[in-house]
Formats: sequence, C-alpha cells, structure tokens
Amino acid sequence: MMKSMWDKKKLIWAEQFGNGAAVIDSEHNVLISLVNNVKHTIEARDSDALSRAFEELETWLDVHYATEKINARAANIDFSSRKLEQQFELNGLFFLRGQLIAKNGKWSDSEAKID
Repeated sequence: MMKSMWDKKKLIWAEQFGNGAAVIDSEHNVLISLVNNVKHTIEARDSDALSRAFEELETWLDVHYATEKINARAANIDFSSRKLEQQFELNGLFFLRGQLIAKNGKWSDSEAKID
C-alpha cells in the first residue's frame, strides 16, 4: 500500500515518488516545501504572504521545468507533450493565484481548507 503524500495536513516527500534522478528529486523536494507554504498561507488567510508564496513557487516551477527539458533532450526524449502539460499546470496555478489574491484573504472556509 502506497503511503499518502499528505501527513498531518502537509504534503510530504517519499522516496517511492522519486525517479532516481538526483537533481529532479531534489527539485521535487523544494517544490513540495513551496506547495506546503502556499497551503499554509491560504489556510492562514494571509494574502500578502500568499502573493510571495505563489511567486516563489512559480519561480521554482520555471527552474524545474527547464531542468526537465534539459534532461529530456539529453535522453533524446520528445518533450512536446510534457511542455503542454507544464503550460496547463502553470495556467491552473495562475488562475488559482488570481482568484485567491483578488479576494484579499476573504476566501471561504472551503477555499481555505486544502486536504
């Protein structure tokens, strides 16, 4: 049975989620920490910190996506479908960020609760 990625309201890293590429796995660890920070600021309804948390997550996603592209090229793997997935992920993140920041910390209990 696979261990849940959520432990006491926090996303956690487990080695079974790794792909064996040290750089990618390390970046995934950083991204998990940043996602936890976004989650915490949403639950705290701290719109100022949320804006900064999203900016940091978006910056790291750009770094991670560049690393993925470099690794795919090095392994001679077609990256076109992953690039589309990345753009879809970023669009969802931008939408969520815009929706929450526009509410200036006045989001509903259901919006603030992330499980």
